[in-house]
Amino acid sequence: MKKSIFFVLVIVIAAFVMVLGLTACTEPNTDPTTIKQPITTIPALTDYSTNASYYEGTPVTYGGSVKTNNETLLATKIASEKQNTGYNGTTFTWNDDVSTVKKIFTHATGDKILERFAKAGLPEVKMTQLVAYIVRTSDPYPTGKEYELIIGQGDLLTDYEELEKLNDIYDEDEDAKIVVDGVSKFVNEVLRLKQYKMMGEIAKIFGGDGDQVARTASEMVAYAQSVVVGTMIDAYKEASAPSYVYTGQLDLTTFMKEILFDYDTLVYFLSYNKTTSLNDDFQPTDKKAIIKLYGYYYLYELGDYRFWSETYKREDYVEYLALSMKEYFDTVEEAQKYTRYDRDHYEKAYRYDAAFYETYYRAHFTFQEDMETFERAVDVYNIPVAIQSLTPGDGGQTYSSQMVQAIGNNRLVANLLMSDINWEYTGVATNVASYQQRSKDYYSLSEALRNLIEDDNPGGRLNFADDIKYVMLQVERLKTQYYTLTHHKVTTDKDVLSNVLLYQIYTYNADTIRGIQSLRKENVIATAEIAREEKKGANKDTALIAERTDTIGRNTIIIENMSSNFSAANTKSQIEKAPRTNWEELTKEVRTVISEDYKAYHEQTMTNGRPRYENTNETQVKTYFEDTLIKRVWVKDNNYEGVFNENSEKSETNGWVKEYDTTWNISRLLNEHDTVLRHANGSVEITYYAAKSNVYNEYKMTATGVAEYRRRTDYSIITSDNYVTWSFASLENGTGTFCANLDKKPTKDKYTSIYKTESLESGDVPAIAVWNGEWKANAQSNKLTPYLITNITATIDGKVYYFEFAGWFMDIEFKYIVRPGDSYDCDMRFYPAFFVTKVN
Repeated sequence: MKKSIFFVLVIVIAAFVMVLGLTACTEPNTDPTTIKQPITTIPALTDYSTNASYYEGTPVTYGGSVKTNNETLLATKIASEKQNTGYNGTTFTWNDDVSTVKKIFTHATGDKILERFAKAGLPEVKMTQLVAYIVRTSDPYPTGKEYELIIGQGDLLTDYEELEKLNDIYDEDEDAKIVVDGVSKFVNEVLRLKQYKMMGEIAKIFGGDGDQVARTASEMVAYAQSVVVGTMIDAYKEASAPSYVYTGQLDLTTFMKEILFDYDTLVYFLSYNKTTSLNDDFQPTDKKAIIKLYGYYYLYELGDYRFWSETYKREDYVEYLALSMKEYFDTVEEAQKYTRYDRDHYEKAYRYDAAFYETYYRAHFTFQEDMETFERAVDVYNIPVAIQSLTPGDGGQTYSSQMVQAIGNNRLVANLLMSDINWEYTGVATNVASYQQRSKDYYSLSEALRNLIEDDNPGGRLNFADDIKYVMLQVERLKTQYYTLTHHKVTTDKDVLSNVLLYQIYTYNADTIRGIQSLRKENVIATAEIAREEKKGANKDTALIAERTDTIGRNTIIIENMSSNFSAANTKSQIEKAPRTNWEELTKEVRTVISEDYKAYHEQTMTNGRPRYENTNETQVKTYFEDTLIKRVWVKDNNYEGVFNENSEKSETNGWVKEYDTTWNISRLLNEHDTVLRHANGSVEITYYAAKSNVYNEYKMTATGVAEYRRRTDYSIITSDNYVTWSFASLENGTGTFCANLDKKPTKDKYTSIYKTESLESGDVPAIAVWNGEWKANAQSNKLTPYLITNITATIDGKVYYFEFAGWFMDIEFKYIVRPGDSYDCDMRFYPAFFVTKVN
């Protein structure tokens, strides 16, 4: 069964708003036709490629005791870190958690580091301050204080490694929580506080001199490579003698891949080298582009840091982060406080004009394009067929090239306008208060109840009284977007909304490419890790090999889903259709939807918390709202396998299916841009499948010529109106399984009377399963209420068969079970697996 399509699409217009989120939803009390003073944009950041004094700088000389003292400090720190990392100079090994940056640092020398600082033109005072940050020592962190978040404590290398660790945790699970200072926080809060801390350290040294930061960073990237090639490779050869196995030249690429096992840093190095035309002496010879890029990075983050450290205080930033993690605000005061922080941040730290953003992003994506090219060359993986269909005219086959298309041709301008309108609207306190109440009404309900409300199938529901809270929240959201749709800057430029939609289409392309590339790269690295372990023979880590093998398999399944989703989305066609959207008529339709009195309808159709007519879904206010918003019509189901009767009752069991009514512009928009709009809204669709009636044996010849077989079945989508039937007539006498590669099998002593009394008729089907601490299999039949029983005993032709639900699987081979807590960034298809055992 699918998650309700309406749940993820009902705020389709909201998908166009790209920044602050939905923070105000009420009947507009600010006239959108009134021309308002536009927001004042922040002056563009300095482009350091425009003057040689910026990108070349003037080298300096350090002398006397200052030079000697700082070299000594660096040498002492290098020796200390070398000992702490587990590297003793004779065996080329480190502790598992040591970063590549620290590994390279332990082979650097203080005098060479200062040479690079001098070449970058770093003044003596700032050089001394930067060295102090690098070599800083601090007492061991107290128990429970794993991350240092206070400016002035902890050294640069530790900060960097902690930032990497936090990023890894966040990439794995955005909703993860970790304990810091004895307090449980979302990892995103801690990650952003660590970034704030590091930015504070650098800003304290450099202030607004972004050119000095950029030149210093550039020199250190070049120097790091010289350390690898000029020192680390020889150290490795010496430590490995006489077992050194590389007969040819051990160059940067081979060493980074095979010894340091760091593909990402290698790819960054190669992209940097191309951008700067790095020479054989590891000196950048063309500095314009890299200094421009690094300068933008620093100044942009500096503006953000200064906003939070000068306009507000660190405590305010901590509070803002905590508020931003909340699903809803408990009070109006909380909502208004968060909105004040957010609006101020948008105005004073984010809202540069579109011309600057285009310049900034193009510099960024140019570098990223090189990284993607080198990544494919280094990791050796292919572009999926679905992506190969993209030509340069469609934006190209890389994430970066698609994003360049997304921001061009006034598409970024249009998105910034949407942000401005949202900023304008959230400045009305009553709007914020209204949304806070609607949001609290709904999200304060239990998650289990919300899942039932949002589900297409109401089976198992005990009460429908709270459905109105869901509906009113969606209506509030639509009212906010109605304000945007009727704003004078939108109505006077018919291309604005189409450009926003085009931006979303190209972004969908870009994110799909990036997602597939990331998974393929992960598979390449996992394969390399397995190969390294296998070389260890009896000492290999079998648990690691099994984990990496499982990861490769799961990633492969997700890649297949992403590729097929992309093909089905047909974004070429979407790009052609987007400019033809009738926004004027769509706006009228939204007005029609928000004008309905859903509260009155709800009250009229309910008795004691339940619909008056139990078998008439249309009496539920949620269904009524959805049918008002998104029109559908019955059409013939071309996949229907039975004998179709044109005059039959229109239902999915009789060969009919509901499709979008494209005479209604909202429905047409969803019909043409369904996948893209859900992606823009951060939603994915999980499609659950059930076994169809034709069970069969699949034969496979083994190496010895013996024919093996297992039970297989075709699958079709489970829908709210049609639980496909499963005929058991073909089951053999004995035990069969619809689940391969699992160790356990049901045993007869598990068949208690509770199962035997709940037998189903031939043709009934064990269907949906839900996760509630344990997997629960559910049945759909005329005799039993759905969602109530676990496992099933079926009496068929006088024989009793026991069906034990094994779980939902990502693949029909039943190799990769869906685990509790798994999350997916793309639409997925899941298949149910059952053990089938003949009882008597």
